[in-house]
Amino acid sequence: MMDMKKFYPPGYEYKKEWSAVGTIFALGEMLAFWLFAENLHSAREALFTWVVGKKEIMEGAVAEPFITLVPGYMMFFIPVAIFLIVMVVYHYFYYYQYTKSIYVMRRLSTHSVMIKSCVAGPVICMIVGLIAAVSIYFLYFGLYMLIMPNECMPRFM
Repeated sequence: MMDMKKFYPPGYEYKKEWSAVGTIFALGEMLAFWLFAENLHSAREALFTWVVGKKEIMEGAVAEPFITLVPGYMMFFIPVAIFLIVMVVYHYFYYYQYTKSIYVMRRLSTHSVMIKSCVAGPVICMIVGLIAAVSIYFLYFGLYMLIMPNECMPRFM
C-alpha cells in the first residue's frame, strides 16, 4: 500500500481527515440512495394497477428513464468537495501553527514541495470520491435494470 504521509505536511495526522471525508461521503451517499430509492419505487408503482385484488402491469406502460430518477445525485457530494477545499487551506496554515516549518519550506529551492503537500492529499481524496460516486451511479443503474419490468423499459434502452 502507498505511504500517504508524503502527500501531507510533515507530522500531519491524515487518517483523521480521511475518516472525516469518509463520514461526510457516507452521509451524502445515504441521502442520495434514499432519494433514488424513493424515486425508483414511485416510478415502478406507476407502472402497475390493481385488477380484482391483483397487481398487474398497465397496458402500454413505459418506465421513466433512469436519468430522471437520479436528479441532482452529485449534489450530495458537494459537502465533501467543500470540506476538502477547506482542508487545503488548513494544511497551509498547519505549517504556520503546528510544525512552525514555514520558514524552512520557504527557503527550499523548490517552493512546490509545500504546495504539493497542501494540495495533493485533498486532490487524491477528490479523485477517489469521484470514482466511488461514479461507481455508485452505475450500481444504481444496475438496480434500475433489475427492478423495472423488461416489457416497460424505455425505447432507448
